[in-house]
Amino acid sequence: GSYTVYYGADIQVFKGAHLEIGGDASVNVGLNLICANHISIGRWTGGGRNVTIRDNNGEHHISIRGYKTSIPIVIKEHVWLTENCTIMPGTTIEAGAIISARSVVQGHVPSFSIVSGDPAKVIETKVYWKS
Repeated sequence: GSYTVYYGADIQVFKGAHLEIGGDASVNVGLNLICANHISIGRWTGGGRNVTIRDNNGEHHISIRGYKTSIPIVIKEHVWLTENCTIMPGTTIEAGAIISARSVVQGHVPSFSIVSGDPAKVIETKVYWKS
């Protein structure tokens, strides 16, 4: 199915990177998506205004054990990314999750949960929503 991206989007897919979008949804105005490695977005996953998804840190190198400049992002099916949320490198968001407005997400988000904050933390579980 199709995936609608509204005006004001900045989508960058670097050489050798892979962007997968499952379709059957849309993202509102102002999407900022930067893919230097691999970003996968499942079917029925939509977004609000000014969502940022980036799998890299702009090639800035930091001297920390295990640090990588780019780590893949997996956003599974039927996820809702609400206004002004940021999805950082290395994030996996399981099916049915909701990312609250202005949240910064890095790491693992469980299925059917709501996460909120900076850094985002689980605030609700067993949440089932209709699109």
